[in-house]
Amino acid sequence: MSNNVGLDAGCAYIKIAYKNNVGEIQQFSIPSLARYGKATVGMGNDAGFTYHCDGEEWSINPDHEKSADTRFDSYPYSSLNAVLSTHALIEAGFTDEVTVASGIPLNHYFEHHGGPNKSKIEDKHRNYDRQVKRAGHGSQAPLRVISKKVCPEALAAWVDVCLDDDGNDRESTARPVGLVDIGGRTTDITVALPGFRIDAEHTGTIELGYLDVCSHLNDLLIKHHDAGRISTFALDKALQTKEIQLYRGSKLDISELVEKAVSIVSNEIAREVERRFMKAGHLAGICYFGGGAENMRSQLSKSMNVHIPEKAQFANARGYLKALEYVG
Repeated sequence: MSNNVGLDAGCAYIKIAYKNNVGEIQQFSIPSLARYGKATVGMGNDAGFTYHCDGEEWSINPDHEKSADTRFDSYPYSSLNAVLSTHALIEAGFTDEVTVASGIPLNHYFEHHGGPNKSKIEDKHRNYDRQVKRAGHGSQAPLRVISKKVCPEALAAWVDVCLDDDGNDRESTARPVGLVDIGGRTTDITVALPGFRIDAEHTGTIELGYLDVCSHLNDLLIKHHDAGRISTFALDKALQTKEIQLYRGSKLDISELVEKAVSIVSNEIAREVERRFMKAGHLAGICYFGGGAENMRSQLSKSMNVHIPEKAQFANARGYLKALEYVG
């Protein structure tokens, strides 16, 4: 497989995209769940992985309990982000050296006047210069990550929509399009202009994302089933399966609570999107991306002239890869 990788190191999941030996784009993800300190071993010998980075020790365990909260502003440039990114690459089968294109939120990538924030972009490049080593690998050299390109999130996802896997045009970029990237912690909103440019005047970030759906679901479980605080890993699983087992009881069908939690967040995002795009003039349509868009697909698709690509949670990762290989 190619050593070029699109790496979307988000607050909820680390997503990667790369090409196999016949040039087909492959996708892989892990939850963004790690905890400070050594990995533990249970009676079932389910040992986790311990990583060392900048004098810090981080562990990733199969149960994902008591994981560190990734919802802090400097997360894209943190040792936690570097450790989770390296773990995802290793688990996907990469060894020795890998060249990555990654991204940062729009409100990090651009200055207030609309130009690139060179300091933040360089911070992201430097984050992959950190040496991250998995404990127990003996004399094996750490995976070397070469940061080649840093892209603005959302715009990278639009690159994925506009270019096929070989870099050929498959969508016109002649008219302005509204872009909404729903991540784990935040939602980026912007207007894409011809030539993969953005309208800085209508670009912004909402402090709302997929992890807020998890929080609302937990609140609803507390209200209706007297549940306590539940781990992010368990809540994410419950959102996917629409059932949960509390204490020693049988599994509960929580379809209605899941729909309500998703609706609360998706409606709030949709209202803010409508408010902001009303000022942007006529748009050809609105594209939603990100893990949140995949989770909220049925609700968001009810609006007119909305497009959500297949496996929307990987759109940025695929866009990073295509930008690395086809966009100057």
